[in-house]
Amino acid sequence: MDALIERVHVLVKAKVEKLDSNSRYDLPPAIIDELINISQDNYVDAAFAGTALTQGMGFEATQMRIDMISNLLVKQPEQAPLTPLAHKDGVFEIPFTFLEHKYRHLVRVSINTDCGPINLNLDKHTQLNTILGDAFSKPSRRWKRIPFTIARASTGLGSSIYLYTNNEFTISTVDVEYIKQPRRAFIGGYNSIESSKGLDGYSLTDNAINPEIDESFIDVLVNFVVREWEAMQTTDYQVAQNQIVSNL
Repeated sequence: MDALIERVHVLVKAKVEKLDSNSRYDLPPAIIDELINISQDNYVDAAFAGTALTQGMGFEATQMRIDMISNLLVKQPEQAPLTPLAHKDGVFEIPFTFLEHKYRHLVRVSINTDCGPINLNLDKHTQLNTILGDAFSKPSRRWKRIPFTIARASTGLGSSIYLYTNNEFTISTVDVEYIKQPRRAFIGGYNSIESSKGLDGYSLTDNAINPEIDESFIDVLVNFVVREWEAMQTTDYQVAQNQIVSNL
C-alpha cells in the first residue's frame, strides 16, 4: 500500500476520535476516501480564491496559496497550444475537452492572433451581453480586446470558452493555463460506487492512489477532511454512508 494515502487515513481517524473522546468512530476506508476527495476540491478552491484559510496574512498568505496548488498548475509544455473551433460571425470555441486534464480553475488564457497575443480578462465572462454593445469593452483590434464567455460546448460534452472577435482578428492558437482537478484518492481494497455500477471508478483489484495535494500540505488537507466529516454528521450523511458501505 502507498504510504501517503495510508498516512492520511491514520491522521483522519486520529483527529476524528480526538474530537469525541467518548466515542470511537470506525470509519470505513471508502468513507474516508470520499471525504478526502471532497476535501481535495475544497482545499484547491480555498487556495485559489484566498478564502478565510489565508486571509489577513499579507504576502506570506499569497505565497502560501501559490505553493499549496503549484503542483496542480498545468501550462506549456504539458498543455500544448489549442486550435479553436471556428463558428460564424467571428466566434471561436475552445472546448475544455481539448485540455490534457480536467480543469478546476482557469489561471490564464492567451489568444495568439494576427496582431499579437491577447490575454483574456477572466473576470469579465459573465457580462457578455453588455460588453458586446459597449464601445469601451466590445471586440477591438486597436485595443487588443476580445470578449468571451464560458458556456455549454457545441458538442454537448462539457463546457467551452467562446471568443467573440467580430471578425476583427484571425486566431491561430490559444494558450491555456489552469489548475487541474485533483485525481481521486483511493486506499484500495473495495469497489467504489461508480465501479459497482459499471462506471469509471476504482475497483477491488486496483492499486492504491495517493491524494494529489502536495505532501508538504497534507496536514492542511487532513483539517479539511475533518471539517467535512463534522459537517456531514446529518441524516443525509448517514444515508450516503450506508450506500457507500453497501457497495464494499
